[in-house]
Amino acid sequence: MAGIRLCLGWSTIATMILTQLTNGVAIGARKGLQWPSDRLRTTYSSCHVLPWRLTRAAFKNFVSYASRKDKSKTPSLHRLPRLFVEKNLSIGDYINFDSIQSNYLASVMRLKQGSYCLVFDGVNGEFQARIETADKRETTAVVERESRPPPVTPIGGPVLIFSPLKSKSRMQFLVEKATELGVGSLVPAKMRRTEVTKINVEKTRRHAVEAAEQCERLTVPIIHDMQDLSDILADWPPECPLFCCIERTTNEGLADEMLAHRDPTSKLSASFGLMVGPEGGYHDEERDTLMNHPAVISVSLGENILRAETAAIAGLSVMRMCGGVGDRKDGGG
Repeated sequence: MAGIRLCLGWSTIATMILTQLTNGVAIGARKGLQWPSDRLRTTYSSCHVLPWRLTRAAFKNFVSYASRKDKSKTPSLHRLPRLFVEKNLSIGDYINFDSIQSNYLASVMRLKQGSYCLVFDGVNGEFQARIETADKRETTAVVERESRPPPVTPIGGPVLIFSPLKSKSRMQFLVEKATELGVGSLVPAKMRRTEVTKINVEKTRRHAVEAAEQCERLTVPIIHDMQDLSDILADWPPECPLFCCIERTTNEGLADEMLAHRDPTSKLSASFGLMVGPEGGYHDEERDTLMNHPAVISVSLGENILRAETAAIAGLSVMRMCGGVGDRKDGGG
């Protein structure tokens, strides 16, 4: 009797093994796979010891191997390298990347012919491009399909008026974070206590481009030449609110003032600006000039005295929370 039960038991186990192995083969066949023989052969050799473990191991091997194989065929878009291109893009266009971009794609990212990357031009949205030739000196690609539609407006977000910082690293940090937070344009202002006399516009724009590539923004903010504060205020339209962050004042907070003056019919607006003062604060004459300008709205960022770059980031963050800075689908951030 015991012998019959044992035979029936092993017969049942053998049937289970064959059934699950058949299912595993079917799964692998449907996904176009071959037997991962090196891994399974070791498992099969222990069949006479633990046959039930063979079944589980074989099944798991096929499923995990199939999943890895399946994912490798269609990589996620957010994992692809993303570059800004200085030309109007459309499907079918050929792209000749510059030497810096070519070295990045071929040497750093190690892309080969047939690999994919993302490109955007700041106007027509974002596209998926296939690498035609990959070389660190010259890499080419062809635009195959649109991955994201164009932004609603060419440049979304407010104008940031700021005093350039003497520290290059802090200046780069300000430009990068302002770009990530969706600023529309950056206007360096020469004030009484500004320690920098000029800025490198091209270098500043490269920092903004790198930040836009990293944060998946569809546009790149405009970088203006350095101007005197008086000239900026003279050209500023009186109907466009200019929120000026002034320290040691009892003014209302930026969020309250922005919600009070923002046009409720427009979610995205570049018709307002944010101004932060230089290191050391505004001069008394500058304060008087700002207070008498019809577009200036004096606001507070709190009781603490913030560094120039901190004030800019804090102000833009408040604007973004209030809905005044472009979001992803509008191209601002």
